[in-house]
Amino acid sequence: MQQSAPRVRQPELAPLNPWPVRLLLLALWSGTLLVAALAVIAIAATRMYAGTILPGVSALGIPLGGLTESEAADLLRQRLSFGQGTTFTFRDGEKTWQFTAAELGLSLDADAAARDAMTAGRGEGLIGEITAQSLTWLNGAVVIPALIYDQSAALTVVTRLAAEVNQAGASGGLLIDGTSVSATPAESARALDIAATMRALDAVLTAMSGSAEIPLVISEAPASIVDLDASAALASAVLSGPITLTADDGFGGGLGPWTIDASQIAALLNVRLNVQADGTYRYAIELDFEPFRAYLETLAPGLISSPVDGRFHFNEATRQLEIIQPAAGGRRLDVDATLAELERVAVLTGDQRVARMQFTYIQPDYHNRVTAAELGITEKVAEAITTFAGSTANRRINIALATSKMDGIIIGPGEEFSFNRYLGELEASEGWVEAAVIFADRTGTGLGGGVCQVSTTIFRAAFTGGFTIIERNSHGYRVGFYEQGGFPPGLDAAIFTPERDFRFQNDTPYHLLIQADIYPAADQLVFRFYSTSTGRIVEIEPPRIASRVPPEATRYEVNQDLQPGQTLQVDYSAEGADVNVTRTVKAADGTLIRKDNIFTHYLPWGAIYQVAPGDARLSQ
Repeated sequence: MQQSAPRVRQPELAPLNPWPVRLLLLALWSGTLLVAALAVIAIAATRMYAGTILPGVSALGIPLGGLTESEAADLLRQRLSFGQGTTFTFRDGEKTWQFTAAELGLSLDADAAARDAMTAGRGEGLIGEITAQSLTWLNGAVVIPALIYDQSAALTVVTRLAAEVNQAGASGGLLIDGTSVSATPAESARALDIAATMRALDAVLTAMSGSAEIPLVISEAPASIVDLDASAALASAVLSGPITLTADDGFGGGLGPWTIDASQIAALLNVRLNVQADGTYRYAIELDFEPFRAYLETLAPGLISSPVDGRFHFNEATRQLEIIQPAAGGRRLDVDATLAELERVAVLTGDQRVARMQFTYIQPDYHNRVTAAELGITEKVAEAITTFAGSTANRRINIALATSKMDGIIIGPGEEFSFNRYLGELEASEGWVEAAVIFADRTGTGLGGGVCQVSTTIFRAAFTGGFTIIERNSHGYRVGFYEQGGFPPGLDAAIFTPERDFRFQNDTPYHLLIQADIYPAADQLVFRFYSTSTGRIVEIEPPRIASRVPPEATRYEVNQDLQPGQTLQVDYSAEGADVNVTRTVKAADGTLIRKDNIFTHYLPWGAIYQVAPGDARLSQ
């Protein structure tokens, strides 16, 4: 009979307690709710106080919560008793000196404090914002305004006081009365201890306690003034008499003189008693002519001369430049050096007290030693010829004068040539004479008649040379002088200074020399341009003439210099027309540089004859 196996009894497990888990979950849930609540509060506070300072923020006991940054800065400036206007009093016995905090270099930076207050209690990110705001709400936030202290400003003030105290403290010494100088030995002296006074001042300023009195720290000792006689001799020399200031006009002539008398010099004298390292005292005799700076600067414009470039011709045989008008240097008044010269002369005596104005000299761009090679002037690159046959004597004079003003000019790379700039004013004192000129719709007489012969010739050289034409004006009528020799219409250039000019640009990398020659026997004016050829190809099409209008009737004018029966034709009949002249400029390789057109509208023009007074043709 089988026996059954014995049963093993399993131990019973105790039931689990759910509360610890429940408590943990409850704590986590409560923390989450707290964080969420704080986040909601932080977000609400951020929105509520957007653009304003958070509650609890203050500066030096002044609440700033709820204010904007600018409001906080204004409030701090109003409430802080220690501002730039706060005064501090230095005392030496009964004598006092007052300075503001600003003069002593001290100020509070209210704007920076307001910026710090605005950022207080604000963090980065949600957690940072919650933390920063919570701490600010619970504990508050204190902003301390920065104290700005420029000690060098305070030291300047104390040093200035030292000059007064040291001088006032001496018994005897150097005495200057007007221009009289005397010296007596000193018995005692007082000197300001600058270092000790600065320490006392620093303590008051950094305490930020408002207005205060600072006693000057002064040492008193028997005086020992060294070199007293030498100081008196120097002061006597300075005040011994007037100083004469002279200058030349740059051309060998004299300017001035200007005189600074002894009483004016005395007003510029500064005498100070200084303490030496060995405890002795010495007088410093200083003379400051700085007050004369403004006066010298008023004289300066009349003493300036601009540098004058040399004028040259190019010798095609030697390939060298030849001077036709020497260069001249320019100058401007050196005020600082002139003041220094006055100070140098001031210590002299007798007849040596004469100072010369000092100048800075300016060299011209094209001096007398400049060479053709260094400027790139190596060959002829353009030429134009016009004829002035039939011109009156006065017109020839004006042509010659205008030509001389253009002859030998050098135009740098990229620079602009202006005819009127070199022509100057048309004044009789400059040699200009009356000759026929065109005013609007009629011919009359005026100073400089014939100048357009020169501007037209230069224009044609620039046009055929391929240079950039910036400004060109035409005559109202076709002028016979500019069509002599078979030249077509449409290539004249009228000027009327200063309103109408002729201008072109030297648009090459080389300097350009403008050279002029007049051939009276042939009645010809020639302008040649010298430079280095860029290989440009210039193509000028024949003029296209349209809208032709017949000439007007012949006119007769009185010429008081003519005898009965004599006749002088001063202008020729010409039809009116619209004229176009096209120019194409190409590089050496055929690449197009520019294509431009010169347009001219001519009114019809009748021949003009000058006759003697009483000529029957004047009534026609």
